[in-house]
Amino acid sequence: MQELKLLVEMVASLPQLAVWVVIAFYIYKIVIIGSIYGVIRFGVAKLHDWAVTRKTLPPITQQISLEDILHGIVITSDETKNLLIAQIRRVCGKNTGIESNYIHERSVDWLREAINDKELKDLKAKKDAK
Repeated sequence: MQELKLLVEMVASLPQLAVWVVIAFYIYKIVIIGSIYGVIRFGVAKLHDWAVTRKTLPPITQQISLEDILHGIVITSDETKNLLIAQIRRVCGKNTGIESNYIHERSVDWLREAINDKELKDLKAKKDAK
């Protein structure tokens, strides 16, 4: 407020110029304060976006630990685990029409259908044996 009084006293002898100087002073203050407020608001928004953004790896490069997935399933030995992994590797690229080292959703569907078919055959064989 002191700045404004000093400014008005300096240009008191030039009334029209004083009005223009006061207007320019207010515009200057609004622009500077508005810019500082805008920069602070932008910084806080970016910080918030960074803090809440989910941090995950792209799906293709994401490694999944077999021990985490098989939690609660008992595998009797390391040899059994190796045999299971060998069979899972056979599923890679099945039913996709391409040669792939990845297990796709279509590959899992193919495996589900194969297991369902085998279970039905075993159930029929059990009924026929009775």
